Amino acid sequence: MRRYSSLKRRKNAVEPVVATLLMVAITVVLAAALYVIVLTYGDIIPREPIGTFTGASRNNATSEKITFSTFSPSPAFDTCKLRIDPPGDAPNAGAPKLWNITDTNAPFSYNSTIFLKIYDLAGDGKISQGDYVTINWSSVDPPYGEWTVNLLYGPSGNQIATITFFI
Repeated sequence: MRRYSSLKRRKNAVEPVVATLLMVAITVVLAAALYVIVLTYGDIIPREPIGTFTGASRNNATSEKITFSTFSPSPAFDTCKLRIDPPGDAPNAGAPKLWNITDTNAPFSYNSTIFLKIYDLAGDGKISQGDYVTINWSSVDPPYGEWTVNLLYGPSGNQIATITFFI
């Protein structure tokens, strides 16, 4: 009978302390796996850039300078578009002009011919703080009024930044 009682005592497979340690270890491993899955999921979906313009200032009689501020993440110039809304009360006010930001050789006529010029100070092809765009017109007498410039993210068409200035 003694043998039977000793077998009966060994019927428990794991001590309670060992069982508790195993449950904690399994929980930690599952939490770490879930963390890695969630962390990599965020990298799969690209974030759209957000940012602002620092300001607009008159360069000279025929040019307006629009300076970029910080952007996160920094978009490449070739993935952005500029939407320029000239003053609505000027003669020939029509639809706004949408430019690929790198397409500086595509002027449009609006009381005078208007061109864009991009200054990538870092030379990396991305919008960085301090980079700027100039809007240049061919006549000394530009269209006066309120101008609005919107920076759009090309793949989605969503607005990244906007600025309004007066000439």
